[in-house]
Amino acid sequence: MPLTSIEQFHRLSSSRAHPNILFCRIMFATLLQRAPFQRALELVQERHFLTKRRLAGSERAPFWVNDQNSNDSPLTWETAEETQFDTAFLPLPGDLEEKLDLRSTPGAHLWYQNFAAKSSLPLPDQAVAVSEGCAGVHSADTQPRSMLVFACHHSVADGMGGGRFVNELLIAYNNLLAGRDWQDGLRRLEPARLAQRNQLGLSRWDYLKHIWKQPIALIGMSKFLFRGFHTIVAGRLETPSETSADTSLQTFGLIGRWISSDLSAQIDRFATDKSVSANSIAMAAVFYALPTWCRQQGDDPVEKWFRMVLPISIASKDDLRLPMTNRATIVQVDRCEEQMQDVDSFLHYLDREIKIIVRWQFDKLFLIIVRLMSASHWWLRRSAASPQARGTVVFTNLGQAMRSVDRHAKKFSGEVDRTPSDRPAEIIDFDFAGPTRNALPLNFTIQRYQQRYRISARFDGRCLAPSQADDFLRQVEEELQRLTGR
Repeated sequence: MPLTSIEQFHRLSSSRAHPNILFCRIMFATLLQRAPFQRALELVQERHFLTKRRLAGSERAPFWVNDQNSNDSPLTWETAEETQFDTAFLPLPGDLEEKLDLRSTPGAHLWYQNFAAKSSLPLPDQAVAVSEGCAGVHSADTQPRSMLVFACHHSVADGMGGGRFVNELLIAYNNLLAGRDWQDGLRRLEPARLAQRNQLGLSRWDYLKHIWKQPIALIGMSKFLFRGFHTIVAGRLETPSETSADTSLQTFGLIGRWISSDLSAQIDRFATDKSVSANSIAMAAVFYALPTWCRQQGDDPVEKWFRMVLPISIASKDDLRLPMTNRATIVQVDRCEEQMQDVDSFLHYLDREIKIIVRWQFDKLFLIIVRLMSASHWWLRRSAASPQARGTVVFTNLGQAMRSVDRHAKKFSGEVDRTPSDRPAEIIDFDFAGPTRNALPLNFTIQRYQQRYRISARFDGRCLAPSQADDFLRQVEEELQRLTGR
């Protein structure tokens, strides 16, 4: 299968300094069993073909082929030494870009670390357990027993696709442990649909009825071409005082924190009362947090505009049986502090803008442009590899990211308790994260688990210290409280 234009764009966007890789880190209160987990991984990979493919062909016209080294497991399994555990930096090899070189290996890998031997291992500050309304999750003083990190090249999947893979992997693993059919709870997929993964639906009535509005999107896009915006640059920030023990891992920073159940419920009530989405409330909180946080870090904004890069899934109901792939686009939203003075007005127009973009399908414009650029390899490569900053922050909403695992666990919650070595995977916390780029060292994600929200920050440790990234999340939480508590 030839690469689609967006797959090629993400491949060309990746570099050793800024790997275009998606991550998910999960902390478990249990130890995973290697044999059934390895088997679950093999079975789920058969469902999602692109995780077992590598690149071949010329630089201008690459295509996916079967991995010739298919006997090599994409799973690294180890018992961690105490010095290897770092709550802020992902425990990944320094040659990650080489390990995820799509021409030599498939684009998905996992790392599992077992901390059972370290009885004194502290619970990470950001791993505050979900104690209210979340069955099977331990109290805050529970020690994490193991950690799984999933890394996937952006050419292979978008954030929603990566989330599906992780969910299905844990469901299959739990099924195998319980002696059930490994596919119990998994939707039947149709691999042949991958041949249509590049279709944008431009010939459908849902798009054609809005085609006369597309010039509005072009006019709106033109303002982004000439408008300067604030970027987070290390030279303007206070020098990070905290670094990873392994300097080669500094780009792989990732932290997260739970939003309390009370504040989560408050956000939902406020969204209903104001007739806006919880997503728009979270976006507004990030916009409010940015200038405050920048000044706290000694970085007085030199541009009045703050630009949010917003990945949006274009997957429809027709894609439910599509194996994981890349079905996401990118839009940009700019705001300045002057527009934030009136909170209700700011929130209303932000919510309205996002709803118009999605309803009128303006979000497909980026994919159309990428497809046009792909007619010239030089043009596509130049655009994808451009070192120019693309925004102030990335904002991703993954919704109920672990919903399938949670729903499947509840289905069998009445089963007789098993021995500690045969217990299903019990999640303490998790963080999904997108890539960082040049002058875009902060990638924000919000997700929901049962009755609570969790916010995560993927950060480039060469620009930001873990405490600075944590300060940003804390500021977002404060803004959520201020916005919804009025």
